[in-house]
Amino acid sequence: MPERKRGAQPPDENDLKFGDELPVLPIRNAVLFPGAVAPFDVGREKSVALVEDLENLSQPVIAIFAQRDPNIDDPGENDLYPVGAAARVLKSLKHSTGNYSLILQGLTRIQLGAVTQGAPYLRAKIKRLEENPVADDVEAEALAMSLRDVAKQVIQLMPELPREAQSLIDSIQEPGSLADLVAANLDAPVDEKAQLMSTLDVKDRIRQVLKLLTRQLEILKMRERINSQIKEEMGKNQ
Repeated sequence: MPERKRGAQPPDENDLKFGDELPVLPIRNAVLFPGAVAPFDVGREKSVALVEDLENLSQPVIAIFAQRDPNIDDPGENDLYPVGAAARVLKSLKHSTGNYSLILQGLTRIQLGAVTQGAPYLRAKIKRLEENPVADDVEAEALAMSLRDVAKQVIQLMPELPREAQSLIDSIQEPGSLADLVAANLDAPVDEKAQLMSTLDVKDRIRQVLKLLTRQLEILKMRERINSQIKEEMGKNQ
């Protein structure tokens, strides 16, 4: 389940020095959360132009926004969800086709502002978004504990997940970061994940993630019951 760099901590301030304008990379069928490290394939003309210009940027930080409609090939400002992530490009690999594979690390939430450049790739004004602090908040801690418990139940029902998944869940103490880690790995539609990105109140976000994760847990439990019944029936038939 967890999709985070092993041992990764939330990026420190040195990682987050960027201005109020960034190159924009639209992504289809996915949402990049702060703290997550994830692979993305890039093939559209403007996206390739952005990647090939990375070495000319003062540092490899770009803005990642999810598309509302994945079928749009040349998305503009209104085609993107308004809250995304500033991301560092950890690795870039060019294929023989001319396309690229990127490894991106989400840094912090940002809001999309006015587009300042349309070609050869998008650039836009961005505003860094700060989530509401929850230091020493007993309710936030209780919600985070509930989220950990449900996440561990999900992990136990998914044997394909790595063994370190549970210890990673335990290692993240900050409730907002925990919610983002679980949200990044939820089996949920893009619009629901985009809603989680837009939720700056940490307790509200944890409640929403808990609701989606509990739904996933119920589906996994039902799958287990169905598989057990099928095995039982097959045993009787034999």
